[in-house]
Amino acid sequence: MNYTSDLKVPNYLESKFDAQVEKVTNDTYLKVFQNNLFDTPVMPGSQTTMNSNIKLYLEKDDQNLTTGIEVYENLGTKHSDRYQYTLPYYDFSKNLTSLISDNSINGSLNFYSTGTNKLSDTNNLRTTVVNDFNYTSNDFISKLGFKNNFDLYFKNLNAVGKNDSIYTSDAQIDGMSILKIDSSFPLLKSKNMIKETLTPKISFRINPGNNMDNYSGSSANINTNNVFDINRLGITNDFEAGRSLTFGLDYKFDQLENSQSEDKKDKYLELKLATVIRDQNENDIPINSTINKKNSDLFGSIDNQLFDNINLAYDFSLDNDMKTINSNSIQTEISINNFITTFNFEEQRNEIGSTHLLSNVTKYQINDSTSLKFSTRRNKKINLTEYYNLSYEYKNDCLTAALRFNKSFYQDNDLKPTEDLFFSITLIPLTTYEREIYKKTPGQSGLKGWFR
Repeated sequence: MNYTSDLKVPNYLESKFDAQVEKVTNDTYLKVFQNNLFDTPVMPGSQTTMNSNIKLYLEKDDQNLTTGIEVYENLGTKHSDRYQYTLPYYDFSKNLTSLISDNSINGSLNFYSTGTNKLSDTNNLRTTVVNDFNYTSNDFISKLGFKNNFDLYFKNLNAVGKNDSIYTSDAQIDGMSILKIDSSFPLLKSKNMIKETLTPKISFRINPGNNMDNYSGSSANINTNNVFDINRLGITNDFEAGRSLTFGLDYKFDQLENSQSEDKKDKYLELKLATVIRDQNENDIPINSTINKKNSDLFGSIDNQLFDNINLAYDFSLDNDMKTINSNSIQTEISINNFITTFNFEEQRNEIGSTHLLSNVTKYQINDSTSLKFSTRRNKKINLTEYYNLSYEYKNDCLTAALRFNKSFYQDNDLKPTEDLFFSITLIPLTTYEREIYKKTPGQSGLKGWFR
């Protein structure tokens, strides 16, 4: 259930109240019917976690405030430990630059404050208030064409915990800072309808206090899209420890078009490379990020959008010995008229992870209202096809009717390997009528009854 209300508070650009309740009848309901339920605004975003919350949002020209309460339910765990309560939380941000009339600081100054009070695992209580002051300079262009800027970040952490792995019952008050200096040398070549850009870049960051809690066991996905971000580890209450240099090289080939119509595809080829070096190993940085080592992995990506009918995206992480690929991610989309097929391959190994998946989604749009869709995923780590799904769907402004067949091969509590055939009708936006036509589980012959 979702509820949204515009409060129309005077002197605010936007003021909203949101409420959301997510609940299922049993822990594996969403997994059982994952391929038979239609997407709706109230459909839970996860099959394993339910999120219920109440939220208030207020926005002005130079400040924002979000506050509320949240309850997370982790399906599949024992009932005493499955709930996490955040009572309450807040996020506040304000741009302080406008308070300096002549902009003599040559940049922007911002203040952020966040606070949470979380209860999880029955008796684990953690309360934190984090205040951040961030300064970002304007770009300085040298005579040689180098573009330079720097960022200065100050953080004040106030925390207390009970039965917590990081914080103790004694109040913890910490101050920390980090400096980041960026420099790049953008190069441009343009001829006829072709534009090429090549941008070598470097980023230096230093944490003077070198103070960081132990996050070595946490998960952090580093790639070419976030490796230059100040919070590339995704950690709110800390700055990255130590001193490091991040090197990168971006190349983009743009094939410009004479036509400027909205449906015209932007054709380009983009390649990115990046790596991180530091003066010493940092044991508190997440191990699976690889940037805890003196020489991190080489991170790379290729995005090919040059062709009308084929798109290709490839992300990889190459060990610093330049011999071992620690992660691969390939996404390919092929479209021919009304036929679209997408292949996804994901592999992680060594300290990054242990994932090895291959999936495909194929759709044929028969006409404006009718489509045929097939999807499957194979887990190559355990050499098992997880599911096959086939659906025939009719859709117009008032209703959606579908015939769906799905076959699953895994086992999870009351979710066993099955073959199911469903017929469903959804009246938009009222309700869904669904009948199971066919069901087969291990040890059964198959047909159990029509429209039972």
